[in-house]
Amino acid sequence: MGEWTMNSFFEFDIFYENPSNPITVEFNSNSITIQSFCGETYLDLYTTSSAENTIEITEANWDISSCSEDNVGWETAISLLFNINDGEPKDLTYSITDNGTTTSLELSHIFFTDDDTPEGVTGYFTKINTPNEQIVDNWYLKSVTKNGATYNNIYGNLPITFTDTNYSDNYLDFSASSSCNSINGSYSSSDTEIIINQTNITLADCHNQPNGIYENFYLPVLTNNYTYPSIHSYVIAGSGDEETLTLTNANGDSIVYQKAETNATLLRTWYLQSVTDNGTTYSQQSTESPTISIGSDTDPIFGSISFNGNGVCNTFNGDYNIYLGNGDKIDIATFTPTTNVCEPSSDFENAYFSMFSDDSANTFGFEIINNGENLILTSISDDGGRSTNDNSKVLSFSKQVLSVNDFDYKANSISIVKNPVEDQLLLNFGDNLTFQNLKYTIFNLEGKLIFTSELTKANIDVNHLLSGVYFINFSDSNKTLTTLKFVKK
Repeated sequence: MGEWTMNSFFEFDIFYENPSNPITVEFNSNSITIQSFCGETYLDLYTTSSAENTIEITEANWDISSCSEDNVGWETAISLLFNINDGEPKDLTYSITDNGTTTSLELSHIFFTDDDTPEGVTGYFTKINTPNEQIVDNWYLKSVTKNGATYNNIYGNLPITFTDTNYSDNYLDFSASSSCNSINGSYSSSDTEIIINQTNITLADCHNQPNGIYENFYLPVLTNNYTYPSIHSYVIAGSGDEETLTLTNANGDSIVYQKAETNATLLRTWYLQSVTDNGTTYSQQSTESPTISIGSDTDPIFGSISFNGNGVCNTFNGDYNIYLGNGDKIDIATFTPTTNVCEPSSDFENAYFSMFSDDSANTFGFEIINNGENLILTSISDDGGRSTNDNSKVLSFSKQVLSVNDFDYKANSISIVKNPVEDQLLLNFGDNLTFQNLKYTIFNLEGKLIFTSELTKANIDVNHLLSGVYFINFSDSNKTLTTLKFVKK
C-alpha cells in the first residue's frame, strides 16, 4: 500500500484537519511504520484479515507521554486508530480511491461501547501517484505552438525540471526558465496527464525585448493563462538525444521539450562566413572576420531592437524588428555603415552591406542550425514566402570566429555549382583544396540533422532527400568552415 500522508482525522464527533506537523504511515508486507505528530516513530505489526478490505493490528506499543500538552490531541487521536490496548488485536477497514492525480486512503476502526453503541475513528490519507520515471528529469524547451503557429526557441537552454520531490503533501516540485524569468511550482501527473497546480514567477520586465516576446507565447500555454490547474496531456517520443516530451492543452496548444540541451541563441555575436547574392557566393578573404551582434535593447519610442557589427574595414549599427511563428523573420528597420575605403577593395564587405541596405529585400527569414553553431539569414520574397531560386540572398554565420590559418577561403572556397539540385549536389572548390578531415552535414529548414558523412569527392548524392530547402555545413576538425543553402527539386 506504500507511504501515505494524513490530512484529516475523525474521532467520535471531533474532526481534525491539516496537521501542522506531518503524520505519515508506510505499509510494508506485515508492518506499518508511523511517523507521529510529536515526531515519534512507531512500528505496528499487522496481518491480512479474512474480511474484505480489512487488516488486523496484532502488535503495537505506543507511549504518548512525551508529547506536550499542545500536541497531545493529535497524538491521542491517531493512537486510537493504530495503538492496541491490553494486547487485543484491532481490525481496521480501508478503502482506496484514485482520481488519477492523487490516491486517497480511508482507514476506520469501529467499536462498541458498554451499551452497544457503535463508535468509530477514521483517518484520511493521501499520496501522490508516482510520476512516470521518464518525466522526472531535465528537459529543454524546443518550441511552442499557439493558435496554430509554431514558435521555435532561439534563446538557448531553457530548462524545465520535473522532480520526484514533494512540494507539498499532494504535489511534486518543478522548476523552469523562460529566459527572461524563472519559475518554480508544483505539479502532479498520471500516465496520461501532467497538471501544473501552482507557479511562482519572478517579475523581470522584458516584455518588449525578444526573449520577453517569446515568454509571452510560452508561459500562457504552460500555465493555462496563469489559471490553475493547468492540465496537459503528454507524449514522450524518441530516445537518446532525439527524445522529446510534448505537452498539449485542451485548446490544442502545445509545448515541445527535448532531452538534449539546445544552444540555439539568436542574441549574440555571429561571425560571417559567406554571402550568396544573385547566384554568386562571396567568402571570407581577410583575417578580419565580419560580424553581426544581435542585441536585445529596445527603442522606447519605436519598439525596434538594436544591432551592430563590422565588415572588413567598416562598422555599422541599426535597428531591427523580430516576428516569430511559422517562419521566424527579422526586418531591418535602419542600417547605418561607416564609409571608409577598404584597401584593397573588398567585394566581401560590399556584398555583405548591400544585403542590409537594400530596402526592397531587407526582411530575412532566419534559422539557427547545427546545434546552435550556425545562423542562416535568407531574404524573403515579396509574397511573404521564402526565396527558393538561384537568386536567393543568403547570409551564413558561425558562432566561432575563423582565421585564414584555419581555412584559406581565397584558395579553398566552396560553392554549389548548380542550385536547385536534382540528384547530385555538385561542389566547386579552390585549387588547393584537399579532402583530408573534411566532413559535411545536411540539415532541413527546421534545423534537424538529416545526414552527415566524410567528404571524399566533389559531388554528393542527395537523391534520397525530399523536395525542399536544406543547408549543408562543411567542417574541419569539428570547426565549422562554411554553411551553404540549396534547394532539392
